[in-house]
This record gives sequence, structure tokens and C-alpha cells, in this order.
Amino acid sequence: MKKYTGWLVVVAAVALILVSAQWQYRVDLTAEQRYTVSNASEQLLQQLKAPVEITVLLGGDDLPSGFRKLAQATDRFLADCRSISNGNLTYRFVSPDDFMNDSVRFPL
Repeated sequence: MKKYTGWLVVVAAVALILVSAQWQYRVDLTAEQRYTVSNASEQLLQQLKAPVEITVLLGGDDLPSGFRKLAQATDRFLADCRSISNGNLTYRFVSPDDFMNDSVRFPL
């Protein structure tokens, strides 16, 4: 019976890892619910009829550490929004320097 208990624990752990990889859930413990998408925003994202693309000017490797943290938090938030929108929301990170160079060459 002891040798089966070890294998049972391993199989249960692997099953838990596989299930948790398919089911993503985060708990927002901040008082102001900083990392939670509001109900109104969820409804808006679910009702998107056409693709929406967001360009975030927080790309590049030479960002200060505070901006890197902001970029990571923005990426997580936009990933949540993309999953709520059923894929109608896309986003990309662009270096501010590259954006400014393109804007000077190709004015709007």
C-alpha cells in the first residue's frame, strides 16, 4: 500500500498542474481593486464587434525599472482584457524612441 501512495501523490500533483494551467484565476487583494476589471468594462469588452488594437509605448530594453514594472502590470491587465473580449482586443508594446522616429517620418 505504501508504494502506491507515493505514485498516487505524483499522479494527483501532475493532474493538479495540468488543470491549473488551463484555468487561470487571479485574486486582487488590493483595497482599491487595482487589478480587477470592472463589470462595466467587462460588458464593454464582451460587446466588441470589431478588432481593437492598442499600442503601448512601454517597449524596449532600456526602460528604467519603474517603467518596466508598469509595462509588466500593463501586459497582465491587457491580457485579462483580451481574454474577456474573446480575442477582439490585441495589443503590442513599442519602444517610445521607435514610435517618435516613425512619427517624425510619417506625420499623421
